Amino acid sequence: MAKATTKNTATKKVTATRKVAKKKVVKKKVAKKKVAKKKVAKKKVAKKKTTRRKVAAKPVDGTQRALKDSLRAMKVPELKERLRANDQIVTGTKSELIDRVAEGITLGALPRCPRCGLGRMRVSRWGGFYCPGGYDDDEYVDCKHKAREGELDRNPWVFGPNKIA
Repeated sequence: MAKATTKNTATKKVTATRKVAKKKVVKKKVAKKKVAKKKVAKKKVAKKKTTRRKVAAKPVDGTQRALKDSLRAMKVPELKERLRANDQIVTGTKSELIDRVAEGITLGALPRCPRCGLGRMRVSRWGGFYCPGGYDDDEYVDCKHKAREGELDRNPWVFGPNKIA
């Protein structure tokens, strides 16, 4: 009987060491996965930081603020009418329309693209302006012309029949 108990305890010890070894392997695998997830998360965060650039907001003085307040009293169709009269982009939210009209009144209307003559110049989020292109009959013409702030000659703003900003 003594031999049986020693074999039994020996097998128990062997299985116990195997279980411990398995736990260690499992813990290592879990630790590796956590490290890999952290690395992927760091790469994603780093990617987001490098791809997004912020443009400093233009300071708004008292006259610009008063102009925007008077434009807020206008309805969206009236704002769109002002933009159409100056050949500007008419889509967007009311606040975007107000910003476009206020900018047009103070700085002048954005012209059509000087290169292709089809597209309307748009404000770039990185500063300056660009032309996305436009339609020539049924065919879309891609332009991608870029201009800096001082390079673009703005058209004078045309006021509607009401003559009120």
